[in-house]
This record gives sequence, C-alpha cells and structure tokens, in this order.
Amino acid sequence: MSKKPNPDKARKHEAKGDAHLEKGRFAKALAEFKKARELDPDLPEIYDKLQRAHDGAEGEWDMGDFADSVSWTMEKQAKQSLPVRQVHARLSPEWMKASELAYRILAKPKDEDASAEIEELVGMGEIATRALVGVLQDLRDSAMGEHGEGEDA
Repeated sequence: MSKKPNPDKARKHEAKGDAHLEKGRFAKALAEFKKARELDPDLPEIYDKLQRAHDGAEGEWDMGDFADSVSWTMEKQAKQSLPVRQVHARLSPEWMKASELAYRILAKPKDEDASAEIEELVGMGEIATRALVGVLQDLRDSAMGEHGEGEDA
C-alpha cells in the first residue's frame, strides 16, 4: 500500500464500490474497494466488502485470489484483536529475520560491534519491535524455567 492515507477519498471509493455491489457489478465493486483499502486500510468494514465483491465476481479462483482472500481475512482479524495481530506477525517471514538479528546481537561479545545488525533491525520497523518483544518473552520464560520460578525462588 504505497498511497498516502486519505480517509475522505477512501470513503468515496467505498461508496462507489457499494453502488456497484448493489447492482451486481462485482468486478467494478472489487476495484473500488481495493482503492478504498489502499487509501485507508483502517476502514472497519472494507475487508468484508472486499470478500463479498470477490466472491460475487465470475471466474475460477487462482492462487492470487486465494492469497488476497487470506490476506484480507488476516488484516481484518488483526484490526479487531491485538493478540491476533501478534500471532499474525509471528507468521511473517520478517519475524524470523528480525528474531535472528536480535539473537545475533545478544550473542555478540560485549566488546564486538553490533552496529550493522542494530541498524538493520531498527530499519525493519514495527515487525522488529514485535520480534524483540517475542525475544524478551522467550528470555523471561527461559529464566523462569519449567515451574514458573526463577533460579532464586
């Protein structure tokens, strides 16, 4: 989604999509709903509308259609639930890369420079933050041991 968020313009495309959907013009509705989502991915009902328009469009589904459908479902779930957002983040390939970078930084000797790894991790944005939280939770769980107690307990 490369366009700058524009909720007003998104609502206009959504309204156009609604009109097309009402008249059974599913392909046109789908195109309008995609534009609306691109302009404002936080529109709460846009994901259901994308699915309805897509389901109504004629033709066989290909892998791209399936991927779109799964992506829309996951985006909707992530917008509705913070824990689900974290689960979805864990499923991304970027999560693994960010986690590996974090563990590499932790494994470096104190006197060894980790600047390159740190900059790469910082450049990953939100997924890096989520992965770092995951690493911290792993370390906490590891320190707590099987019984939920620290070594001092």
